[in-house]
Amino acid sequence: NKSLLTKCKNCNQDIEGVMPTGYLNFEDENGGNDRVKILDLKVILANSKVQVGVISACHSAEVDGVSIFNSVAPGLLQAGFQAVIGMQGSPTVGMTAKFMESFYKKLVHGYPIYQAVNLSRLEIFREIPPSWFMPVLYMKDGAVGLNRHE
Repeated sequence: NKSLLTKCKNCNQDIEGVMPTGYLNFEDENGGNDRVKILDLKVILANSKVQVGVISACHSAEVDGVSIFNSVAPGLLQAGFQAVIGMQGSPTVGMTAKFMESFYKKLVHGYPIYQAVNLSRLEIFREIPPSWFMPVLYMKDGAVGLNRHE
């Protein structure tokens, strides 16, 4: 049970009382990790005109902690995005490439975002069955402009 952890499983640092939060790792100028918390991303992107996010990073759609919005994909909805696609678990590069190729082709052909995600997941199910569930769509109710058939 993750809620009972009191020490970090990687570094053994005390984490009792620390609010779980999602983050993305970017590469810094020295080739190291530059961790950016979703709370910081929300501030940076809050006034942007970005409407849709597609994040292929591992665990970017997973939710943990007291608020769904502490994780990456759902947190970007709170920053003003209309829709965000993230990944559950650790998808392979091949699965991610197959999903992205199918997803973007569907968008180009006029499918609304939710159908493009569903149809692309079906293609993954046919070719890489254990991975079909990894891409997850978070979408605001009544999101405008994401359905070309509106």
